[in-house]
Amino acid sequence: MKKTERFRKECLEGLRRAEALRPAILEAPKTVSERLEQYNQLLTAASASNALAGLMSEVHPDEAVRDTARECEQEVSRFYSDLALDRDVYDALAEVDVSGADEHTQRFLGHTLRDYRRAGVDKAPEVRQRLKKIDEDLTRLGQQFSKNISEDVRAIEVDDESRLAGLPRDFIANHPPDSDGKIRITTDYPDYNPFMTYAADDELRRQLYVAFRSRGDQQNESVLRDILVLRAEKAHLLGYADWADYITADKMIGSGARAAEFIDKVWQLAAPRAERDYKELLRKLQTIDKGAKAVADWQKVWLENLVKKEVYEVDASEVRQYFPYERVLAGCSTSRRRSSSSRTCRCATRRSGTRACSSTTSCAPTPSSAASTSTCTRARANTSTRPSSRSRMACTGCSCQRVCWSAISRNRPPAPR
Repeated sequence: MKKTERFRKECLEGLRRAEALRPAILEAPKTVSERLEQYNQLLTAASASNALAGLMSEVHPDEAVRDTARECEQEVSRFYSDLALDRDVYDALAEVDVSGADEHTQRFLGHTLRDYRRAGVDKAPEVRQRLKKIDEDLTRLGQQFSKNISEDVRAIEVDDESRLAGLPRDFIANHPPDSDGKIRITTDYPDYNPFMTYAADDELRRQLYVAFRSRGDQQNESVLRDILVLRAEKAHLLGYADWADYITADKMIGSGARAAEFIDKVWQLAAPRAERDYKELLRKLQTIDKGAKAVADWQKVWLENLVKKEVYEVDASEVRQYFPYERVLAGCSTSRRRSSSSRTCRCATRRSGTRACSSTTSCAPTPSSAASTSTCTRARANTSTRPSSRSRMACTGCSCQRVCWSAISRNRPPAPR
């Protein structure tokens, strides 16, 4: 079996489980422990596929696998769109009586039904069909937008190693001249971030900054325009004035107008301190360039590092020696295992109702769980388009058949796009 075929099978394993659970939900008894539990298992299974596809589409070194992951992501997105507009599932969930359940379960079901209505489940069939098509197009365009940026790797060339002054020795050692004597610095983050922080050569920083900010410029203007048109159409079909009102309606902020007011308020509060910080950077720049009148964007990170060293005695190049990559990676893995084993969640079982479970109970993930090493994991959920995505909490499938209601209360059903 080819690598891409093997990955596709693994990636869609959760989605296949989710698809198989749909008919079971419709036939299950109208109870929390049966119907809602199976619905949560459906969301969890689909979320596992979505998380794995989203991650691998961005970080896998093999382009063929990244493309396969994007195809998987599109398939999961179609499933979410279909589920969000599935009237039969909506009606089945609405039949569940949660009047005697705890507040978390009541909140979960209330938000689930609300999000179905926000997705357009109560609209006419032709409108629901158009909404599905919009969601598919938004997912595809969002992926294309991200791909155009992440795979548009640009570079500057340096003729003289002395122009790398200020950079850490290991960075310079890892960037030897090629056969033509050119030192290549790319827009990839492992090159870009340290170069913008440490490189003393202002012109080289400017060149790399412009190259970095220009990624995707040949394609993404039209992609972004198409995304905005589709978002506006979707908002109008669902009865909202614009996308800002739609996307904020279920948030604390409540509307696009209030969101704009909040941004203005934050800006007014932050502006005086931002001005003081800017002047501090400008004063530092003027000690280097007497004629400097303003701080350019490509100078800010470099100047901030100098000010931290001079004023606050914080030197990032000194601090980093205490955090070697191998030890940091091992520490992250250890922390993850500890947090997974010590997390406590409220669980429901068919037999004993609600009780507390902790590391002493058998809440291990099923072997087929594609994207998690613990019972409760944070999985990325695709909303309207990537890069606009949000995380959701989901249970990844307990071998003891439990449902973590502390997690389920935060787990969104098929997210309105």
